[in-house]
Amino acid sequence: MSNKRNNNDLGLVVIHNMVKNGIATLPRNYELYYSAFSGNYPDLKKKVMLLGQNPSQSDIDEVADQFFPERTGASVVQKAGNRMGKQVESLQKEVKSQSDNLSTFAAAVEGAKVDLNKENAISALTVLLRTAGLTQEDLINSGKRLDNHKIALEVAQQEIADWKNKAYTDKLTKLKNRAAFDEAIHAIYEKNESSKYSLILFDIDHFKAVNDTYGHPFGDRILQLVADAIKLNVRDSYIARYGGEEFAIILSGVNAPNVEMICNRLRATIEKMSIQSGNRPFKGITISVGSCMAADAENAMDLISKADQALYASKNNGRNRATQWSYAAFTPDQTTGGALKMYR
Repeated sequence: MSNKRNNNDLGLVVIHNMVKNGIATLPRNYELYYSAFSGNYPDLKKKVMLLGQNPSQSDIDEVADQFFPERTGASVVQKAGNRMGKQVESLQKEVKSQSDNLSTFAAAVEGAKVDLNKENAISALTVLLRTAGLTQEDLINSGKRLDNHKIALEVAQQEIADWKNKAYTDKLTKLKNRAAFDEAIHAIYEKNESSKYSLILFDIDHFKAVNDTYGHPFGDRILQLVADAIKLNVRDSYIARYGGEEFAIILSGVNAPNVEMICNRLRATIEKMSIQSGNRPFKGITISVGSCMAADAENAMDLISKADQALYASKNNGRNRATQWSYAAFTPDQTTGGALKMYR
């Protein structure tokens, strides 16, 4: 009962503040601001606070797209799907119409065969030719309608593809987002292809301190630079912003030693990066990395968990380093039952 009362109280506070700050009380806006102040999304709350008073609806939508992309595209995809359904229904009617036309023509042919004697030949041929002409005209018009249905279907399909791409892309870094990553990592085990893949997880060291000291726009620029560094150093791979300052890379066809080499190269590249802060360059961006071979995990969640354990081992051992989860025994790790191989 108390939880319900608290939720109602929060809802009233949210609506009051929306009105006070000049924010349209649309259902989607309410959901965004309620989620921000519920305490479950600290990063969302920061973004909402930055919107300030009288923000434009496009600015609000941009924040909503970033944090709830799958909800943003859902209604549009549904509408496109409905249009596709109507086009399919029209195609079915078109096919039935042509079937009826051909049945009529076949009946006319049969009738003409009966009447094709000397006395009725001209009359029968006239009826047959008239029916054939009407059937041909119907076929031409039907072809045009079918072309229109085809175009409409292609537009709807493209609209769905565009929205899916938008819903699966992180706006800031232009990498795939968490929703896209979750789908991709689960597909590895659904297709029984774990022997081909490996996972790298890493996050930027002391990133909160950077945001607090230099501001969020500066922190956003660092995230963009790190994303660019991944794209340059890890080609032909699936790269995603896993959340906040954490990134994920799914590698295909790379063995454990080469995964080690890629992690080390990426770590060293990012450590050398610099970004202008005021009148002087800011250096010292470092990352903590964890990796795991997909074959060493039972499923997608187990793979993520083991890569995450390796990442936290890097953090616990001083940061700015990479750790690979492995069954190969060096020093058994009590948490995982395997071994954690450290390299720098």
